[in-house]
Amino acid sequence: MMNADLHINDWEESYGRKENFIVYPKEEVVKFLTRFVKKRDALSLKDDFKQPEKRRPRALDFGCGIGRQTILLSEFGIDAWGGDLSRNALNFASQMVEEMKPFIKGEINFFSIDGTSLPFEDNFFETGICESVLDSMWFELAKEIIKELNRVISTKLYISLISSDCQKEQKPIDEVVATSHEKNTIQSYYDMKKINELLSDTGWKIQWYNLITEMVPQTNFKNARYHIVLHKEEERYK
Repeated sequence: MMNADLHINDWEESYGRKENFIVYPKEEVVKFLTRFVKKRDALSLKDDFKQPEKRRPRALDFGCGIGRQTILLSEFGIDAWGGDLSRNALNFASQMVEEMKPFIKGEINFFSIDGTSLPFEDNFFETGICESVLDSMWFELAKEIIKELNRVISTKLYISLISSDCQKEQKPIDEVVATSHEKNTIQSYYDMKKINELLSDTGWKIQWYNLITEMVPQTNFKNARYHIVLHKEEERYK
């Protein structure tokens, strides 16, 4: 896999312009953690999956950007690994960790992604987050990535994907971004047929999903995004 396929230079430039510098956790990621990973029990949090005793659960934040969701995982008492293509993003993520140390309860590790293979053994993580990432690459590349996430994550994965409802033609196409924001990166639009194809060669099954549409009538802006919780085929609903 070449850097050109991953658009590493384009993402470096995007983060160099301080695009996607999100310093608050995404609401749907918080919902995923509280509903499917760490459930509130009286005044404590209870894990919704099993992990070996004498260690905290481990989670992967794939495409972590500046690391806000990675830090959120640690706030939930989870040891977190955040990986991204952009060194600019990872440098800022490390700075944010220093600023938020009082709130961190779990270990935080950042690493650079430079291909489709991850430096972890099978089922190293109990859970994972892949927020607004798989739809920022060519579809065939996303299929490789979701297989690798299937290998390293044992139980649950949250993903979000932009819907083809955002397109006037409402077609699940892949295209190069021409606007100044994220210029020259890839935008891949999804419908349920494409989502099922994405998951077809993996052990992931959809446990829950929600399609959220936001409208700004004054500007005719429309944003529609799938928020999806995946679980392994052999897992049973709790």
